[in-house]
Amino acid sequence: RRVQPQPQPQPQHRRQPHRRQLVTSSSAAARHEPWEAPHSVLSDDHYDHYFAGNHASYTGDAPQTTTGSSLFSEVEEIYPEGTGRGDAPPRPDYAAAAAYFRRALANGDEYVTTACQDPELLRAHSTDWIRRWPPAEHAAFGTAGGSVLVKPGSTEEVAAVLDYCHEHAIPVVPQGGNTGMVGGSTPVADEVVLSLSRLNAVHDLDALEGVLTCGAGCVLEELNAACNELGYEMPLDLGAKGSCQIGGNLSTHAGGVRFVRHGPLRAYVLALAVVDGRGRVLRLGSRMRKDNTGPDLKQLFVGSEGTLGVITEVTLALPRAPRGRQVALLAARDFTAACAIMAAAKASLGEVLGACEWFDGRAFRHVLGYTEATGGAAANPFGPDAEPDAHAGGYVLVEAAGSVPEHDMVKLEAFLEGILEGSVAPANESAAAVELARQAVADDAVLAQDMSQAATLWTLRELCPTALTGSGLSCYKYDISLPLKLFEPAMDATRQRLREHGLREPDDAELVSWIVLGREGWSQSVARGVRAMSATPATPATPTTPSTPVTHATDATHATHAQVCWGHLGDGNLHLNIVSRAPNEAIPECLEPWLFEWVARAGGSISAEHGVGRCKNELMPLIKSSEVLEVMGDIKEVFDPKGILNPGKMLPAEMSPGRGALNL
Repeated sequence: RRVQPQPQPQPQHRRQPHRRQLVTSSSAAARHEPWEAPHSVLSDDHYDHYFAGNHASYTGDAPQTTTGSSLFSEVEEIYPEGTGRGDAPPRPDYAAAAAYFRRALANGDEYVTTACQDPELLRAHSTDWIRRWPPAEHAAFGTAGGSVLVKPGSTEEVAAVLDYCHEHAIPVVPQGGNTGMVGGSTPVADEVVLSLSRLNAVHDLDALEGVLTCGAGCVLEELNAACNELGYEMPLDLGAKGSCQIGGNLSTHAGGVRFVRHGPLRAYVLALAVVDGRGRVLRLGSRMRKDNTGPDLKQLFVGSEGTLGVITEVTLALPRAPRGRQVALLAARDFTAACAIMAAAKASLGEVLGACEWFDGRAFRHVLGYTEATGGAAANPFGPDAEPDAHAGGYVLVEAAGSVPEHDMVKLEAFLEGILEGSVAPANESAAAVELARQAVADDAVLAQDMSQAATLWTLRELCPTALTGSGLSCYKYDISLPLKLFEPAMDATRQRLREHGLREPDDAELVSWIVLGREGWSQSVARGVRAMSATPATPATPTTPSTPVTHATDATHATHAQVCWGHLGDGNLHLNIVSRAPNEAIPECLEPWLFEWVARAGGSISAEHGVGRCKNELMPLIKSSEVLEVMGDIKEVFDPKGILNPGKMLPAEMSPGRGALNL
């Protein structure tokens, strides 16, 4: 709907409000003035097409009733039909920006690329790892060009780029290893992609004090190897360690499998170098462990997902590396037993407990299929004839990692003996502790005899996400945290929710056929020599609140999905995954936002470690009060008043300051 032209008032010099409700077709309240309107990041050729509701994240001939459609209506209110293109805000001049970046960067011709020069390179940097949010084809890869990839080599070069983008209101998306799960490191439209991969130098590694200073683009696995040489380790370990970068780890405040041992990553941050949305270089903190000289501002940038500033340099305090790792895998009788095994591990192993992970039988079956298809070394440690999903409680991986390997092995063997014999010693004499120890029962267990076998057992857990996303199957991933006693109710409620909406799970025979399908996808991927992903990426459903019943016409004779779960038992993080043979929008429409509302009511978090990104920003009011969200918006305005940094991420659209870049 386009409204009739309205008289245009003369611009007045005043502070731009940064929080106001979007104008919808049914309400003319809080109308933006023309000089306060959001800048378009689209070419003129694509302007009308985009605001007709054809953005890659939306489908249909007309805008849907979502935050996005509110934006479309708002633009129509601001630029009524007949007012002329001259009244629209100017599209950023990406050609001029690219030319400036080439001058600002040393060897800029090598490290600045436009979509006109190399559309496939820009497409790769604009595609998220799970391919849930496809690149915006309407602008970044059109003949007119648009998006620019910049790879600065220093903090000063990052500052030069952001200073220019701030001056010209050009939106920017910072990008590390691009291994995220919530679409937080890829463009929503055609933002400048600021890759930090060249900031990969280790500036200092102090063997005496255990302090590391390095660039934000250093790969986690490589940093850990460098630390190991001096007897230290990184306080973070996760499956994407071979690709993810430490700057991205801090920006998303990644969790990982060592959380139960080391705690949160932010506890090890001594200092950061950050470039904010104004282009200012902020050096926050120092390498000293004790520095009590004012508010700890550096912590604002940990977990902010690049919306406040770009982390360019990191100084971390390092924990000592263990001298050995003793690993066991236990087959739990039921999920209650799995949780009790975790509690018993904490009580029995104490300070040497390095990790406590869990995965269900379906995840185990997928991993075994993946390793068979790709020629990996992992095999079923319980024997070739053992059924992966024969144990209702799934599998618990326990690691003991201390300074005396022989002592750790003795403790772990004693723990396993008690679990298998049903004679675990309670943590204390209370009735609750005695009952918990009684429930810690495993049907079977295997103990690694050397580091090679320990690595093989770890492979079974670390390959869980890869085995799903690396096949021809589509995967809808939900990263939540809950009290352990609510893990099983959450899984059961999700299964029931899907069943009530006509979505049926496969039986054992059907699931085996799905694994065979997955093997074909894995084998083809290995032959291509690329990371395997779903051939047809799924488009996310737009969350709505409150949730409403969803009905879909489904064929009851065919299974539509399988629920596959794993998680970090030691810190209450559940990864609930719904797998389908092909993209099926009925699944996210059924579960979103219902599952997140369920988690919020249970006192959990809608994002345990993956972050918010563009996946959950509109769901933030479920777990954050309006007052807290207002303060978050105030903080963003301090560091990024024009809203150019990672627009469309973290905060709900109406809470974002500036509104000048791309707040979808």
